[in-house]
Amino acid sequence: MSTETAQWKQVFLDRLDRLTTGERATLKRSIGLLMKDAKGAALAAFFRIAPTKETEWAIQHEEKMFLFATLRAFHRYPSKNEKCFGSTLRQLKNSDSFDKKVYALLDSSISLDDGELSYRMALLVRMADSAGVSIHWGKLLNDLLYWDHEDRFVQRNWARSYFLAEETNKRGGRDDE
Repeated sequence: MSTETAQWKQVFLDRLDRLTTGERATLKRSIGLLMKDAKGAALAAFFRIAPTKETEWAIQHEEKMFLFATLRAFHRYPSKNEKCFGSTLRQLKNSDSFDKKVYALLDSSISLDDGELSYRMALLVRMADSAGVSIHWGKLLNDLLYWDHEDRFVQRNWARSYFLAEETNKRGGRDDE
């Protein structure tokens, strides 16, 4: 990741944290939606905080950044968790059927057509918010930006954090993540 990319991501996070209550509410109401389905007020709030340079990279990742902004606007708790979203999911697990939600999330694609990833992420962030579980927002932004990477390293990391630690705990070992 270039220094310029790291800088604009920090600016984006800072701007997101400084949104007015009204702007945050409009983004919050768009959780789980694609940009094409969002109301004008949500798009306006998003473009106020989006990177000002319309680089090819920024335009290519616009949908992911919008998804992230709606998730962050919905969730009330600060970043205390220093681990990836897979660890957050492990904290939410309340039954074996929760694994199916994680399978579906890991198989989701970010697409301008179906919004599957947006829907699944919205569901899980709502659960985290309801349970008071924190999310590492900087890592989540990074992960969403690279979600569609051909190596699927984000999905592998989340699966490792969620499933491997669970198996380690079942065997009585330590979770040294």
